[in-house]
Amino acid sequence: MLLVFFTSTLFHHGSTYDATINSAMLLSSALIVTTLNKDEVAPFLVALVGIVLFLVVAELVLRAIIPSGIYTYDGSARWILENGSLQSRWCFILVFASCAFDYMRMTKLGALSLVSVLASTILIIQLSSATSLVAYVIEVVIILFAGKKLLQGILTTRKVNVIILTLTLTIVFLRVFDSLPYEAIATFLGKDLMYSSGATFTGRTYIWDSVINSIAQSPLFGYGYQQFVASDLIQFYSQTNFSSAHNLWLQIAFQGGLVGLSCHFLSYCSACKKADLVGGYAGMLYVGLLSAFLVTSIFENTLSSTFILVLAISSSDVVLEVIGRGSVEREKEILCRVSP
Repeated sequence: MLLVFFTSTLFHHGSTYDATINSAMLLSSALIVTTLNKDEVAPFLVALVGIVLFLVVAELVLRAIIPSGIYTYDGSARWILENGSLQSRWCFILVFASCAFDYMRMTKLGALSLVSVLASTILIIQLSSATSLVAYVIEVVIILFAGKKLLQGILTTRKVNVIILTLTLTIVFLRVFDSLPYEAIATFLGKDLMYSSGATFTGRTYIWDSVINSIAQSPLFGYGYQQFVASDLIQFYSQTNFSSAHNLWLQIAFQGGLVGLSCHFLSYCSACKKADLVGGYAGMLYVGLLSAFLVTSIFENTLSSTFILVLAISSSDVVLEVIGRGSVEREKEILCRVSP
């Protein structure tokens, strides 16, 4: 997929620098995970939790003591991490990694997981992003009830994919027939969506329309790493280009066309299949993590190093085996304690 993106960028006379940097950033996340040995999984989780937790806590502290931000971007205050959904993705990973480590080493969720969940909850609430908050709540609920056999038997990544696909098609169907409840959506999100007549999801459906039209002009290999993804948005925005498709799958199709999208789909399905084979509590950890990213991906472009890191973890036989083994040992210990 990355090779398709890189080639498409050069073919469309895009920036070689952008092609190289973007490819390296996405590839590096996967390479870190694929080089892990069994005895390195636990230290990797600790390092991942430590770094992300430090950033999240530092962000919260700076938000409290410097309300105006340490710098300004697009007229908005910024601190350490980017605003909006980008921060929430790191919180998704933070909760997953801390819970995975705690359950590998303890008989229940420990202080590490509790601190991670608390810090992530406070930060995501401050982001004021309805999509991020819903996705985060789904992840936390799944992880909290991951030990329930009933939930383990019902919920898998395959079923989550079906649910997300159904939700996406429903949104598209309502968009086509222009029957979305605009005022109710605006009230729920707490935002003014009436930029123009029929504005939906803060303009995302109009962006999708334009991106789809752009994809149709280069359907096989897309456009690569360009600085824009949509054109002809004058009917909604004052500018004619937009920096994101605000949808994971449309973003991939724009950058890599149907060929790049197919490559991604195959790797994604492989990761989901491996995660489901783990089963038990460990399997539910992955279900929660992927669910959070998939919900966010409907309205945001989640194609970043965080998402590639998630897929790499879900595809790693070594990581799956270590976390899965720790989960099994924990369940056996609990059974021994409750059995006469």
